[in-house]
Amino acid sequence: MALNQGTEDVEAIVDEKTDTDTTKNPKRTTLSNVNSLSVTASDSSGKTAVAGGVQAAGTAAVGGAIAYNEIGSWKAGTDHTAASDRRQQLNAELNHADITTTGTAVTIDVKANDTATIGTAAAGAGSTGKVAVEGAASTALIGRQTRAAMTDTNLDATVVGQASTLTVSATNGGKIKNTALVLGGSGIASAGAGTAVVNDSSDAAAWISGGTLNIGNLSLAALSSNDIMTIGAGGAASTATGIAGSVGVNVLTG
Repeated sequence: MALNQGTEDVEAIVDEKTDTDTTKNPKRTTLSNVNSLSVTASDSSGKTAVAGGVQAAGTAAVGGAIAYNEIGSWKAGTDHTAASDRRQQLNAELNHADITTTGTAVTIDVKANDTATIGTAAAGAGSTGKVAVEGAASTALIGRQTRAAMTDTNLDATVVGQASTLTVSATNGGKIKNTALVLGGSGIASAGAGTAVVNDSSDAAAWISGGTLNIGNLSLAALSSNDIMTIGAGGAASTATGIAGSVGVNVLTG
């Protein structure tokens, strides 16, 4: 059996300064003479769980393999807010700031990019002179939230001669590979079953809320384009009776 379970949050945030005395007003962030600003959070990690088993016997061989990946909580909070969401977080935010710019080609980027790879594989094989029974199960439960946001931020980038661009984007574009393979062989009877399941509760969101923006070009985008491959395969060979089955299931709830 192979098991991966956990949460790795990644955040890049520019925000106001808060005092330990909650009765005082927070101090906004001021950025002056900005020509280029990038607030970027990215995840390009790889997480893999692989399990396998091989059995050989003169009379009977019974075996199985289980591989399990759980990244974040695959059941999101009902209102999909950061406070209630238990999914893995990838956040880029530019909040409560006052920004003035300088130069002839101003670029402001707030980007969250998830390109993580998650691999889950289970394989089992058995051979015997009489009876062989093999099973493999591969499961990936994934809950990820990718967010890019600007909240209550003022940006003045309209000086004559400036080519100003503001980009706020969130991209969930990782890869999910899930495979379960089984092969059984015997002289009298053999059975094999492989099951592969993916439950993906991942999404992407980008927004701008509040503030005043004087900008030449604005791009606001959110994209979820996960590449998901699920394979379940079972094989059985016998001189008398062979039974094989396989199931591959993808459930997308983001």
